[in-house]
Amino acid sequence: MVFSHLQLAAEAKKEKPCFDIKVSDCSENIIHYPLFDTDYKIAANYAPILGLRALSHGNIYRKKKKFHLERFFYVKDLTGKLGKPYESLIVDGEVKGTGLLSRRITAHGKLNEFDFEYINDASVSFTRKAKLTIVARVDKFLILDLEVNSKASDLSNVVKGSFFGKKVDYTTKWRDTDGILAGIPYKVHTQGTVYEDEEEVHASEAFGVETKGSIGEYEISGSGKMTTEGYYQTSESYGPIVVKTFITIIEN
Repeated sequence: MVFSHLQLAAEAKKEKPCFDIKVSDCSENIIHYPLFDTDYKIAANYAPILGLRALSHGNIYRKKKKFHLERFFYVKDLTGKLGKPYESLIVDGEVKGTGLLSRRITAHGKLNEFDFEYINDASVSFTRKAKLTIVARVDKFLILDLEVNSKASDLSNVVKGSFFGKKVDYTTKWRDTDGILAGIPYKVHTQGTVYEDEEEVHASEAFGVETKGSIGEYEISGSGKMTTEGYYQTSESYGPIVVKTFITIIEN
């Protein structure tokens, strides 16, 4: 088939530029886009540490629930104040069974003006081991590709793969994570508090979680809580970046 110049131009307009970077191989250049061009921005765009604890507390995995998640990214000024968010991630997700012991967690939405997709396929064995394959795409471009091997016996996760085309290789055991994230030294300690009889305490006291660590030379810290039944709020700092996350658990 022979295309005219007008036909070629029309076809080109159908394709979105790779984050406005006009290069032949976006995989090697996407990390220079302003949302992801420093160690702390990379870490801020990784899986929400405290948000995952909130989703687990909301029992979305065992009861296969839906959820709504909103993350807003800010930069502190010289006085420590926050202006308007420069980045937002807003997604709707759900958990579905895909077999006797398997499940798929999906989330779709927007990262700023870009389409966002997250897929987590988990298979669990009777030996209390699990294997997860996780991918995430922004504007159909693969930014996250992980394999996670979990053991319930020692509460460990071995995570390997890539994030923004750079190496991911770390281990989480109980509350501590140590290794490499996007080629950068990564270390965090995350600890939660859950009351067994939540009806006897105020919702804001029924669940709490805190994290502290580092990505490269930058500090990571944060905390989160359940504000009312089924609603969670967290705040995390990655160097000068602050990320506020709001989660709603949707009952079936």
